[in-house]
Amino acid sequence: MNMNLPPARPTHLILDLGGVLVRLNSVAWLWSEADQSETMTGSEQIWQTSTTVKAYETGQIKDLETFYRAARHEMGITVDRATFFARFPGLIGELFAETIPVLTRLQAAYTLYLLSNIGEAHWIYCRDQLGLGSFFQQTFLSYEMGVLKPDQRIFRQMLQSINQPLSSICYFDDRRENIEEALRLGIYGLVTEGAEALQEHLYGLRLLEP
Repeated sequence: MNMNLPPARPTHLILDLGGVLVRLNSVAWLWSEADQSETMTGSEQIWQTSTTVKAYETGQIKDLETFYRAARHEMGITVDRATFFARFPGLIGELFAETIPVLTRLQAAYTLYLLSNIGEAHWIYCRDQLGLGSFFQQTFLSYEMGVLKPDQRIFRQMLQSINQPLSSICYFDDRRENIEEALRLGIYGLVTEGAEALQEHLYGLRLLEP
């Protein structure tokens, strides 16, 4: 794999969660079956630009009951309360096949951090049900930090906490805008879609042996 190598061998690796370590399911699940065909194409955009989602993922809305009521009002979510509570964890999909093997190898050789735009309920699911909590030295989660990527503040808070030279850090995220903002701060990063791509990047950077 041809890529520009970082200036020094990284020892601290920062990983995104959704789209890198776990699959993400469509938010159209949160609309009723009758409405899904109409909302499937627009639901992701509605979700990504929602002030309610932003409030939940930055910790301003702290419980799912409040989030459900606000989401119905703002986004027109049409499933009933019981269905919403049953489906909401399922927005986080399965782990990629390579996720656990790659994390296990990385944990033995590097200090790992997680940087994710995420609400509390989904993180608890990833931590406890998917078993991801034990791999990371520290987690940087938007709902705890009060700010979302790609806002520079979340990167600056993370860097202050890690307190390591920029040359020792490498960052993997599936969203180009997040990588671009990290690069502006001097963080070496690569757009990475899925754990197979993560593995290939690690091989290319000579951080893991094939």
